[in-house]
Amino acid sequence: MARRKHPDPRRVFHIRLSNAEYADIERKAQDAGVTMADLMRTACREAIVVSQTDTKVNAGELRRQNYLLAAIGNNLNQLARHVNTHKQDADGLTLALHLRLIAHDIQKAFSLDGELIDERARS
Repeated sequence: MARRKHPDPRRVFHIRLSNAEYADIERKAQDAGVTMADLMRTACREAIVVSQTDTKVNAGELRRQNYLLAAIGNNLNQLARHVNTHKQDADGLTLALHLRLIAHDIQKAFSLDGELIDERARS
């Protein structure tokens, strides 16, 4: 037997839900004062979708930033160790150099312009 064609050319989308999921969506629709179909259409239209390509590109950038941040953490640990070891005669020049390296790593990690390092630190 052939299917009856509906005069309005619309599509039907079927979705399987558990009883708990169905009840949750039904409650949300009632709270909003809309039908479940309206709620689902609105949710689908307004959903933010991240493509797999974007995710892969972002993952590579995040790995790079994590690597650089780990280097910054290493520099901070070296600086703290130096200060704690040489409390009486901490070399100001060495400390300044370490701080400049840390600032440079932060700039590199986050692609910041040269404004991060204060002008006083450059002299």
